[in-house]
Amino acid sequence: MLNLNMNKKYDDDDDDDDDDIYCLFLVAAPPGFASAPEDKKVVVGDDVTMTCRVHGVPKPQLRWKHGTTPLAGDRFVVHDSGDLEIRV
Repeated sequence: MLNLNMNKKYDDDDDDDDDDIYCLFLVAAPPGFASAPEDKKVVVGDDVTMTCRVHGVPKPQLRWKHGTTPLAGDRFVVHDSGDLEIRV
């Protein structure tokens, strides 16, 4: 992942820093998997959590699908981390 953070200070040549101006810019990074989902074996009737972590700038949106159909309903919970919990 590319992470570039550069600061440039524009100094007004006095002795204090309270009115100096800074320029900050961030460079976008392409999306990618930090941790991709893996196959899991579970006992029928047990809940399962599928782990998925992504990175990129801006942060990628993560969507879970079965084939081309988005997962929906009370059984499927997508956590803020990106993990998918399937409740039985």
